[in-house]
Amino acid sequence: MISISDKIGVIFDRMFLFDLSFYLITRFYAGFKEKSPASTAATIVGGLQTMNIFTGIMLAAVVLEKKRIFQEVFILLGTFFVLEVISYTRYIHKGEKLIARIEETWLQKSDVQKTRWRLSVAIYISASVISFIGLAIYLGSQAN
Repeated sequence: MISISDKIGVIFDRMFLFDLSFYLITRFYAGFKEKSPASTAATIVGGLQTMNIFTGIMLAAVVLEKKRIFQEVFILLGTFFVLEVISYTRYIHKGEKLIARIEETWLQKSDVQKTRWRLSVAIYISASVISFIGLAIYLGSQAN
């Protein structure tokens, strides 16, 4: 029988792309001698997660031919706020062991694997931003 902690471990493994994104963004901002690169990275990861959710909603709107999907801006802001709190809690408030585990996993990878993971994260971030903005522009042009 699978224990609850095993189930939580599976969820965390599924979040590895977000965790790795957090780790690489933190390292990137640390290179600029920023005061709190981890906080910046947690904010960016929460923003990317929000974009992913709303990209899915906008994509559904395109497929279902709905012209107006967001009646209230508070839905977007509320989702963003909730995901920011989750990211902050996960990575900053309770994240020391998680960050150590991510770093340990990262350091065990070969240079080729590290390059692939960096590329994967770069593609994920680019695709998230481009699809979100692109669909928002498309739906905005259709609403008129």
